[in-house]
Amino acid sequence: GQLSVGVWPNLFMKEYFGGTTYEGMSQVWFDVRAAPSGSWSVGLNGNAGDEIDYANEGLGSEIRLSPEVALRLGRRVELGVTHTFQRLERDGQRVFTANLSQLRSVYNFSTRSFVRAIVQYRRTDRNPGAYAANVDHRTEGLFAQLLYAYKVNPQTVLFLGYAEDGSGLTDFQQQRTPITVQGRTFFLKLGYAWRP
Repeated sequence: GQLSVGVWPNLFMKEYFGGTTYEGMSQVWFDVRAAPSGSWSVGLNGNAGDEIDYANEGLGSEIRLSPEVALRLGRRVELGVTHTFQRLERDGQRVFTANLSQLRSVYNFSTRSFVRAIVQYRRTDRNPGAYAANVDHRTEGLFAQLLYAYKVNPQTVLFLGYAEDGSGLTDFQQQRTPITVQGRTFFLKLGYAWRP
């Protein structure tokens, strides 16, 4: 039954970018979390208020919302779903809308080893009329990673994994390129803390 609520107003902010000082900016940040039981929890955080449109060097307004759900199925399985929505407007028109969704799962073999899988999808829709230069109407990406970790002792950890990243777009002339794999990576990492 745990519940926490936080609200942080940021008033009279000042930021310098592109030769201009933006004064009198204000934002409100918030975070709400609840854990009705030990096996699952939910949360929502975000912000709303003034934000610089860095691509077009002007002051706009932004809203960002990030809901999340976490599940623990027994002692071994953990699942998490998160989504981030962001929208920037300037001069009464939408500049872009961005969405990022992620699914994360972990299986714990023991206290020393686990395997983790992450799948992440991102999409940004832009309003070409709100940009000074030609921009892609939409960009998309898909990222996946599989990781195995083994802890020999508190100072020595082994990571072995595979990652794949893909991207696609719809350009300013509405020509679409579907998501295609841009890179694959196999990696091995050994972490060791040495004390003299």
